[in-house]
Amino acid sequence: MTNHKPAISFQLLGVTIRLGVGTVKEVGTCFQAAGGKRVLIVTDSGVADAGLLGSIKKSLEETKIRYEIFDRIEPNPSDQTVMEGVRAFKRASCDAILGIGGGSPLDASKAIQVMSPMKERFMNILELMRQLKSPCPGRT
Repeated sequence: MTNHKPAISFQLLGVTIRLGVGTVKEVGTCFQAAGGKRVLIVTDSGVADAGLLGSIKKSLEETKIRYEIFDRIEPNPSDQTVMEGVRAFKRASCDAILGIGGGSPLDASKAIQVMSPMKERFMNILELMRQLKSPCPGRT
């Protein structure tokens, strides 16, 4: 007989974190409560190929939350991968992101979230930085 501890909840930077056995079944309800309509699931091919997204997809489907899966995250994701995720987010008209897996998918999901509303501004900053002869203005 397995004795599971009850799930715990806490707030971190304005986000509710739920941990515990079975909490994955609450994913759809959580996105629904937050007003999410379409979620970009960010993960790597290992997680996707292992079938670990089944319970998450089921929870989203039960609450009528549509989703797209972006499973191209490599270890130490590149800026190209992040921008590909931004394009997937926009192309699918997503309004929420769910990172599943280890550090790389979680880091990439955060970067995609930050970059999605500000891609053009970021690209302008990158172009300005490329035009500078020195990485620090005023230094030689």
